[in-house]
Amino acid sequence: AYHLGDQATAKEKVDVAIKAMPNHRPAMLLAGASNFALGHHEQAIRHLQRLVAELPDHMDARKLLAMAQLRVNQPKQAMGTLEGATNKEDADLLGLIGAAAARAGDMAQASQYFQRALERRPDDPLARARLGIARIALGEADQAIEDLELALKQKPDMREATIAVFITPLQQRQFAEALGAAKRAQATWPD
Repeated sequence: AYHLGDQATAKEKVDVAIKAMPNHRPAMLLAGASNFALGHHEQAIRHLQRLVAELPDHMDARKLLAMAQLRVNQPKQAMGTLEGATNKEDADLLGLIGAAAARAGDMAQASQYFQRALERRPDDPLARARLGIARIALGEADQAIEDLELALKQKPDMREATIAVFITPLQQRQFAEALGAAKRAQATWPD
């Protein structure tokens, strides 16, 4: 049911499995994933924390746990979850650590992790846009705009990057540049 996209049925079936076999690791992972997909992030956290405690090297469980923690505004807990990861070369993991650091307010650390993620996957528009946004916060406007424009070339409909591209010059009172960026943004948005 989970792989077919029927999260509600998957959750019902996995709840039965968890009751019958509370320490069944695949059921814990599926319970975490189905609850996350349904937006039941606290329940997902509960199942995934148990699984990560038993299998600390399970990277998928660790990443999903951190994503759930970010959804319930627990960036420091997400950082702790991800800092314990053993594979620090995984671009997705590095991007998640960067996102958690940004949400925790540490834009310098976020920038470092986004850069490391981009070293492993240079064509990742989300990591590139997040790096640009972190650089805005760090006062690195020229590099930020360069990153955001590259992210937009890779994914023209990325709203976060588009907004940041015209907000940055606006903050610097460069109104002509901001207006040009806003017009380019408007052309990419259908609504």
